[in-house]
Amino acid sequence: MKHLKTLVVLIATISGVVAARAIVPQVDYQARWYSVNEVEMGNDVTRVGVTLTNQPGYWCRLDSSTVLVDRATGKEYVVIGAEGMTLGDKVWMPAEGRYEATLIFEPLPEGVKVVDMIEKSNPEQTDVIYGIHLTKERDPRPQKQSVPMLDVPAWDGFNADLYRDMDFVSPGATAHIIGKIDNYVPQLGYSVVKIIGHDQLNLTDNVTVADIDSTGAFVTDVPLSHPQKLQLSYGDRYASLFLMPGDTLRYTTTTLQEYKDGDRVPAYSLYDGGESAGVNIAVESLADSLSRYKLRYGVWTGILEQPDSVLACKDRMADNVRGAIGYLNRVIPMLDLSQRQKDLLFTMSLTDLFLQIEDMGMRYRDKIYDHVMSEEGNVKREGNPDFMAMGDSVYYSGMQDFIGLIYDNPLVMCGEWIVINRAAFSPMFRTQNMVAGGVVGIEPVNGTLQAIEETLVGDGESRTDRLRIFDERRRKILGLGSCFMSELLTTQYLVHRFVVSGEDSVNPLEEYCELASCLMPLVSHKALARNVIDGIAKMALETGMKNASSATPADDSRSIADVSEVLANIVEPYKGEVVYVDIWAFWCGPCRSGILAIKDLVKEYSDKPFKVVYVAEDTGKVQCERWLDENGIEGERVYVSTDAYARLSSDFNISGIPFGILIAKDGRIVDEGHVRLSFDGGRLERLVSE
Repeated sequence: MKHLKTLVVLIATISGVVAARAIVPQVDYQARWYSVNEVEMGNDVTRVGVTLTNQPGYWCRLDSSTVLVDRATGKEYVVIGAEGMTLGDKVWMPAEGRYEATLIFEPLPEGVKVVDMIEKSNPEQTDVIYGIHLTKERDPRPQKQSVPMLDVPAWDGFNADLYRDMDFVSPGATAHIIGKIDNYVPQLGYSVVKIIGHDQLNLTDNVTVADIDSTGAFVTDVPLSHPQKLQLSYGDRYASLFLMPGDTLRYTTTTLQEYKDGDRVPAYSLYDGGESAGVNIAVESLADSLSRYKLRYGVWTGILEQPDSVLACKDRMADNVRGAIGYLNRVIPMLDLSQRQKDLLFTMSLTDLFLQIEDMGMRYRDKIYDHVMSEEGNVKREGNPDFMAMGDSVYYSGMQDFIGLIYDNPLVMCGEWIVINRAAFSPMFRTQNMVAGGVVGIEPVNGTLQAIEETLVGDGESRTDRLRIFDERRRKILGLGSCFMSELLTTQYLVHRFVVSGEDSVNPLEEYCELASCLMPLVSHKALARNVIDGIAKMALETGMKNASSATPADDSRSIADVSEVLANIVEPYKGEVVYVDIWAFWCGPCRSGILAIKDLVKEYSDKPFKVVYVAEDTGKVQCERWLDENGIEGERVYVSTDAYARLSSDFNISGIPFGILIAKDGRIVDEGHVRLSFDGGRLERLVSE
């Protein structure tokens, strides 16, 4: 048989026909929307198997500008056809979100070792497939880690009362990450990892930037006052990482990604070290099993116009949560984890599923407004006459059996930050939070919602009494009165409004103490009460320092050089002028609306020492320029690299856009924040006239 194969190959060679050689190649970096699976090289053509990926019902497209580029010579080999798709046409994604096809290229000559695959009509670096190794088969991916199993079940079920003292909170603590990005590709133009954490006690974000070396390694410490899921980004890739204060976690991730449940996720992640590693491994181990309890995004977003359908879908989601609770109660006792690790796993899994219920409720309530474009080009919210209000007692009914596992659970702080964000804006807590923080209502002003700075307490009624009324109302609807979520959100709002944001009032310390005194009788969780008291101490210290200073008023602003070299370089050409730095992206709807909202203001101040600088990542420059030109936007335009953007984000803790920075003529940063800043009350005129 061996001699027969040799003879066949010899005859084929003599006749000038060489059998096609197929390989599943090693690939350094797969693009965002498509990936290479196989390459078959023959005399006449080179065939490349690809997988297109996107959310079900969305589309992908590759056109005739696609080429293979030889890394060694730079020579291009153009696509000449396709099977399973038509070049240039949209390919709509089926239910599984993946579509297989084959691209046919000009033949690659013998000796070509590495090629890149580029769609030349697409300017995005992240849509290039880098490093297709034609002489190296794809390395097997690391095996998925799993948690060791116990011979005898050990877990009595979740008990939130174990965490009422909140001993997992460690103010001022840090954690250490020793990271590695496999298949790191410097050609993508990034060399840092951006890590975003969320301090839920104080409603603040912490952004850390870590440098990546040539091997893809990075090392950093991150501020971490309590266990939580961090968000990591490197280039266009995103990942979640659970971390506990004091831990040193060895973490390996990859540029290679897969498409799961509507999101791109790392093809693999590896963990080692501390309690954090066990929780991360367990979360990933259970992810596929728990996904069956989650509805696809498109299922519930397509019914938001129909209240009855929304309620039916909510009931279906609630049943899924109950199913997941049963599954977790069966599986978790068998995992070789500590009591706290098991409780964290239970909480994070449950809240991730419950988030769908909160998201759907929020999206439905948003239907009360229609977003319309005014003649001036501003986006405003107007009442939707077709909206059918749904009382929160109706929407939240039928969940009393499990909602306490989320709303009355201190460990909810340790999962995705967005769960608490959704609760904060839900009808269950929103007004109560504002009353606790001294803001007691909202009303539409010039198309946007603004707080009413008045009290709604009646004669003979204390603020504490009013807060208890909210608790009682929630008790009737959900069976929960003063619960952890209520206490967290009310203390969070109070501390952030005064201590973190620097509330502008005649006597902020006195006002803060008055509000805190109303709130403290309602707070039973130790760390929440301590955080309010710490806020008083901080404000008292700042007040004392100001009083002890010279007669010259204290200046809390910062100079540009003290904050960010990136920002200094951005505003360098505009010294001696008032500068508003608007950090945005073309894909961000609120960013575009905000730019349109100040369009007339920019024109009005065009002959004065005032400049608006629109700052965006250079990866989106083409789209940004097109939109700015189409809308006649005046102002300076600056595009920064991915690394520079990450460092700017770290300097100002930018975890979301739009984000504004206002700079006085002398270089002082007089204000900053997300969303955009206000120029009302003659503020801009005063700065320009200084």
